[in-house]
Formats: sequence, C-alpha cells, structure tokens
Amino acid sequence: MAGPPGGHRGRDPRRVRSNTEHRSAAPAPGPERGAQPPPLGTTRLRRRVPARRGAGQFPAIPGRGLSLRRLAGTDGLAPPASPQGQTSWSPRIPLGMPEVYRRLNFLQPASTIGRSRRLLVKILLTREIAGLGTPGDVVEVKDGYARNYILPRKLGVIPTPHELARFGELRSRYAAELADRRTEALALAEKLTGAKLQFARRVHDERKLYATVRPQDVAKEISDRFGTKIDASRIHMGPVEAIGEHDAEVALYEDVTAKVKVVVSAAA
Repeated sequence: MAGPPGGHRGRDPRRVRSNTEHRSAAPAPGPERGAQPPPLGTTRLRRRVPARRGAGQFPAIPGRGLSLRRLAGTDGLAPPASPQGQTSWSPRIPLGMPEVYRRLNFLQPASTIGRSRRLLVKILLTREIAGLGTPGDVVEVKDGYARNYILPRKLGVIPTPHELARFGELRSRYAAELADRRTEALALAEKLTGAKLQFARRVHDERKLYATVRPQDVAKEISDRFGTKIDASRIHMGPVEAIGEHDAEVALYEDVTAKVKVVVSAAA
C-alpha cells in the first residue's frame, strides 16, 4: 500500500514544515525587540497617591491643628519674603481676640516662631507699679509682661492719643500727691535708718537656721513697729540663714532709702 506523497506516513503534508520555513517565520532579534511591551501579568501598577489638600499654600491662621515645625517652614512651606529679606507675611488674628491685643500687634511671622525674641511695647500706667513707674508714666516693658500681667489687671493701657490726653490731667493732679509722698518717705527714712529688727529662730548645728528670715518678715516687723505698711518687694536683702546681724535696705521712694539691721537670735 502506497503511503501519502512526500514520504511521510500518517501525517498531513499541510502541517509539515521544514526547518527553514520555521526559522524564517520567527521574528529576528533586533534592537526593536526591547521596545516591545512586557507580557501580560508581569507589570506592576503604581498606586496613585492623591495630592495633599492645601499643598503649597501657607496656612492663614496658625496654631490650629498645625505644628510649629510646619509653621516655621521646615517642611517646605514658607511665607513669601520681601525684597529686603524681611518676612512680609503676617498671620490673621483669631476671632474673639480682644481689641487691645490687636493694637499690641504681638503676633509674629511664622518664620520667627520658636526663636527667643524679646519685643518691647510702650504702656501708659494707670496705677503705680513698684520699680516701674507711677500713674501717667509711659514705660517700655516686654510684650509678654504687658499682655499677661499689666493689661489683664488694668494696671496700664495702650498709649493712644486719647489715653495720653486723659491721663495727662491725672499726672498733673498726681504730682501734688507725689510731693506729699516724698515728704512722708523722708520722715520715715529718718525713723528707720539704723533701726534693729529683732527675730528669733530655731537653730541647729553650726548656728544655721531652720527657717530663714524673708523680706516678708521684715516688712511685717516694720509695719508692727512703726505703723507703716511697706511692700515686701521694696526690701532688698541677702539670704539670712544664720544667727547674727544682717544688713537690709528699704526703698521708700524713688531716691529715698533707709538701711536697717536684721538681728537674728536663737529661740529659747
């Protein structure tokens, strides 16, 4: 029995390829092969990260859910700078802040947050503050001292033209009172100069005191003995920790002082 033509038995001659035909049908390697897309299933899709809300914009109101580091511009956010190199951005004042603080203008640009800046502001005193001034005086104090102590306690106001005119009259009326106060201070200085204030304290080894003598104790002794009330902040003295005599100075007026002796003895 004769087989199929071509000498191949049991095969379809249409499915038979020669080695030459098979090699010529395959794509020849070349430089374009590397530009072909990779096979399916081998690529990695990168997750798209949404842009941060408000990125590239400087916050309008600092201090609300924002860290100081971000406000300082360390994460790439910084306020615009003027040609002179000064920061031209100024934060908005939060709602509900008293008007007197707005006039102080104590808020600093974000580029200065975290730095120790000691700003001085002018305050018109409405009451006397020991060691600072009398009513009607315009003094310069640190901004923190003004907004945390003087203004809340109504010891002073912002020196606006209206306030300066109003307290100018107070200053003229207060001048007469100051003259009388100086006369009283000179009379009290004559009584206190050279006076010895006695204190008894318990002592332990080496003549040391269990309880030291403080300026408050000296002020109370002067009040009980001479009938004149003196603030403890006007008494300048060193630490009294042993028995014996110690020097103290009492500031009665601007340039009127009196030196007294603090005598400490052992309690029975």
